[in-house]
Amino acid sequence: MKTLHLPTATLLVILLVTSCQTQKEDLGLDIGELHISKTFPKPGDSLKLSYSLDKNSLEDDNEFQSLFYYLVDGNMYPEDINLKKGDNENWEGYIKIPDSAKALAFNFKSGETYYNNKNNGYTVLLYDENQKQVSGSNASLGAYYLRFGDAHGIKTDKQKIISLLKTDIHEYPEVKENLDIMYLNLLNTEDKVSGKILINEEIDKLNSKPELTEKEYSKLTNLYSILKERKKADSINEIAAAKFPNGNAANNKFINSFFQEKDLKKMVSLFEAFSAKAKSKNDINSKEYMARIIANKHFENKDLDSFFKYSNQISHKPSLAMFYNNLAWDLALKNKELNFASKISKESLDLIKESEKNPFITESQHKKNIDSNYFMFADTYAFILFKQGKIEEAITYQEPVAYSIKKGKGDNGVIERYVEFLIANKQYDDVETKAAGFIKDGNGSAKTKEYLKQAYVANKGSDEGFNDYLNDLEKVAEEIIIAELRKKMIDEEAPDFTLTNLNNEEVTLSSLKGKTVILDFWATWCGPCITSFPAMQTAVNKYKDNPNVVFLFVDTWENGTAEENNKNVTDFIKKNKYSFNVLFDTKTSDEPGSPYKVVEDYKVNGIPTKFVIGTDGKIKFKSVGFGGSIDGLVSELDQMIKFSQSFEPLKT
Repeated sequence: MKTLHLPTATLLVILLVTSCQTQKEDLGLDIGELHISKTFPKPGDSLKLSYSLDKNSLEDDNEFQSLFYYLVDGNMYPEDINLKKGDNENWEGYIKIPDSAKALAFNFKSGETYYNNKNNGYTVLLYDENQKQVSGSNASLGAYYLRFGDAHGIKTDKQKIISLLKTDIHEYPEVKENLDIMYLNLLNTEDKVSGKILINEEIDKLNSKPELTEKEYSKLTNLYSILKERKKADSINEIAAAKFPNGNAANNKFINSFFQEKDLKKMVSLFEAFSAKAKSKNDINSKEYMARIIANKHFENKDLDSFFKYSNQISHKPSLAMFYNNLAWDLALKNKELNFASKISKESLDLIKESEKNPFITESQHKKNIDSNYFMFADTYAFILFKQGKIEEAITYQEPVAYSIKKGKGDNGVIERYVEFLIANKQYDDVETKAAGFIKDGNGSAKTKEYLKQAYVANKGSDEGFNDYLNDLEKVAEEIIIAELRKKMIDEEAPDFTLTNLNNEEVTLSSLKGKTVILDFWATWCGPCITSFPAMQTAVNKYKDNPNVVFLFVDTWENGTAEENNKNVTDFIKKNKYSFNVLFDTKTSDEPGSPYKVVEDYKVNGIPTKFVIGTDGKIKFKSVGFGGSIDGLVSELDQMIKFSQSFEPLKT
């Protein structure tokens, strides 16, 4: 019998083919409109991404932003994604997953709009070589939902977050160490009975130990704080401060004594003592905040040498730049110390260019922050130069600031000041051209229109034909404004509430259905809230005879008792002669430290925040902060009220 021998190369080919045929091709993973190239991605993997997005839903094609967070227990580290249009019109790109990552969260955004996969987000768990979830992946995802979910348009049930945290905390000791307080705090908020049982179990474990580490003392303090047992928490803090004189508890005690001190010499003494022991990043941040307060005190005392001695101890350049800018702006508004204001304002511009990147933002976010702050600081510097009579130099700094405002975004005073500078320099041709452009773009304030009229008359000798000319510009602007507002429109049920007002009358939101309601969340300690109130009074006056428009000012986040808050708010409203219908937000319970209910229901993260509620009882618009322009805010409210009654929101 003749033995047959297959050539070795042929045998190898057969084996390879057989092997390949037994391996399934990895088709990747689809998460809504996002496709990633691996079904079970691992730390260290490279992934190809493909994102399908209807370009008609983009606010601005050039403003499409993409990034991912790699999640490590309770920390979230963002990285830019360089997505480009592929042949199939999808956005495509690659990322490399960091080795320390436990889960991923992708973010896609255009302008102010998040694309959030129908409120589910784009999140991915990570796996090991055996396709088993990486330890802590569930908890990392739960922490992300809890901290960033609302901000990124993700609606996640709190019970789901509790389940994600619980799964890993029970299985992995290192996860328990990092996220146990977050888990127990959330559990106690959602289920006080179960939460209290588990928290007391943890307290008993710690109290049974003969000696505690500094971290364990800190955890014990936090556990008592969650249960609102303030005296016990304070007592543990005192013990920790005594046992660890260079630890966090001792340093926090030191910091609190500084903030309670009013005497400048004693403040300086406390600052010097704390500076000698400040080692951690948190301590250094506290030290620099103290330096800022002391510098400000020395400025009030007109001791500029001491002012710079302490301001120069602020090593964090963005903080120092913001400190200088805010002080310079206040001085410019008061028309005081303009030479000094000019000096520190110019320095703020130099400092902001040198700002180091925060590890919790991406490179593109860092650049955007620098640009935004630079324009804000340049606006201050130009304003000061103008007051000093240096008009041409003021124009040079103000021009790029004015042109940084996008179409349909309104004017917070930046454009208005630029046109004012041009008028002062008698550049009437420039005013006609540029002011007309700003107005057409939907960014013309009442004053900008007045300046345009001045230039028009100066160039033509009379105002004949001006009104028709302005009307034509405003028609173009209205189309842009409508388009911008429709992008901002939402259509969510407004949580109902019944609150008591200053006259001790109950006001129920649902009873106002059929009317347009403007809710303004504010507090007596909130600077931007107070600054916005003259504009809000103008708006209230404008609609006072319209029975179908209602303004409600919800006072929230106050720190006193209900009686103290009522008195403070009443005194404030009377003193300023505001005709506001002020409602008092109520706390979720009588326990100390309980959150305020209505502000929580509306998921407000900062104040002032305004909601425009349509006649159907649904939220149509949300507006956060105050840009500084009375005309701008009144105009924005006018448009929101009008368009909430006239248009449906765009679907995204």
